[in-house]
Amino acid sequence: MGTKNGEGIVTNEAPVGPSPSKRPSRRFLSGMGVGVVLGLALGVVLSFSWGLNALLKLQSRNNHHLERMRAERHQMVEAPPRPQGASLRLQPPELKYALSQRPAFDFSATLETVEGRRSPLATRRGKVLFVNFWATWCGPCMQEMPAIKALVETLGGDDRFAFVLISLDKRDDLERFLVANPQVPPVALLPSGVQIQGMGQGVPVTMIVDRQGRVAFLERGAADWGHPSVVAYMRKLAAEPDGTGL
Repeated sequence: MGTKNGEGIVTNEAPVGPSPSKRPSRRFLSGMGVGVVLGLALGVVLSFSWGLNALLKLQSRNNHHLERMRAERHQMVEAPPRPQGASLRLQPPELKYALSQRPAFDFSATLETVEGRRSPLATRRGKVLFVNFWATWCGPCMQEMPAIKALVETLGGDDRFAFVLISLDKRDDLERFLVANPQVPPVALLPSGVQIQGMGQGVPVTMIVDRQGRVAFLERGAADWGHPSVVAYMRKLAAEPDGTGL
């Protein structure tokens, strides 16, 4: 059916704009709006859930890493003696790095025996002196103890040599250790507050002192003190009248 234009002429052109039957209903538009809102809300919830899950995983990983670090630090500071079969192979000390200018050893300290008797370091002057600072709670100290014992068994019968293993333990702890380990070489306690020059802060520390009372060699860390090179070095120090050794 035609329509009249502005001049009253009938034409066959269809009216401009959609017919009422093709226009979107308000109910349809309202449903689309609700769907969009629900979709956005679901997206926000999923994003939040994913982010929370990732954060929890990261926190769990960090906690595990922190616990492992704490365990490693505890093992490093308070490691019990290692079984002999599981211990790392010790290397002999590098005696080629013996001190060229030997500082005087500090003989001023008076040690204590486990029984409570006084033991001045000065009584060991004039001998080639092997001094080892150690502790029962020190894993590397326990690891090198059999090597020190072997050195003492090799040279201990010679009056030109003296050995002292200075423990940093409390008396009760050292007594319990010696009951369980009676074959440990001669030990002494360092009284509380007493320091010996050159001992530093960590253990083990070992010094070999010549017959003139000078530190000829110093090692920080565990080593194979029973190695033939150590025996030869100490014998060479003892054979020199002035104690210069190498």
